[in-house]
Amino acid sequence: MSPRAYASPARQAAALETQRRILRSAGELFAGQGYGRTSIKAIADHAGVSVPSVNLAGTKPSLLVRAVALQFMGDEDRESFADRPSIVELMADPNGDRAIGGYALFLAEANAGVARLVRAMQVAADSDDAVRAAVAEGEVRRRDDMLVATGWMVQRGFVTEADVPDAAITLAWVTSTETYLHFVDLNGWTIERYAAWLESALRRLVFSA
Repeated sequence: MSPRAYASPARQAAALETQRRILRSAGELFAGQGYGRTSIKAIADHAGVSVPSVNLAGTKPSLLVRAVALQFMGDEDRESFADRPSIVELMADPNGDRAIGGYALFLAEANAGVARLVRAMQVAADSDDAVRAAVAEGEVRRRDDMLVATGWMVQRGFVTEADVPDAAITLAWVTSTETYLHFVDLNGWTIERYAAWLESALRRLVFSA
């Protein structure tokens, strides 16, 4: 009789934490120095693990895709941005003005954490089919998230059903990582100034659509 496999919960937890440390390290390097300049060895050194450990965690393209998911969603397995507990709570807030302000701040902080990593992913997509497919899938999810958000706006009376298509398109542009990078990286705005602009833009450009 062959020995029965035994999986230690502590060992599983340690392995999961190692995976997350590798992904966080990969994300920091991809965002800071770009996809092409980041080697597997550099990721291993940054994470404090061996190169084989990084290779076991995934290929370089898969590490980039998973690092974006972990950074943006807080959980690789989360299917939708709108599923995040903080977003669900915001959408349930009975105070519409407070919900708008909270939504703008949440998006500002989310973009601050992921914008440079998304830019690295978009650059990598030009030369890697796996990354390109992930970018395309991400765009589909983003469109779905915008429809969820505009549906919430309809329920609150911020926009009408007829305005949903234009509101969703405008929302996608206003809240995009590209817009964040334009203001913060290219023009030196602080996160606070960007968040204030984002709230104002949501009120003027989206909710008045």
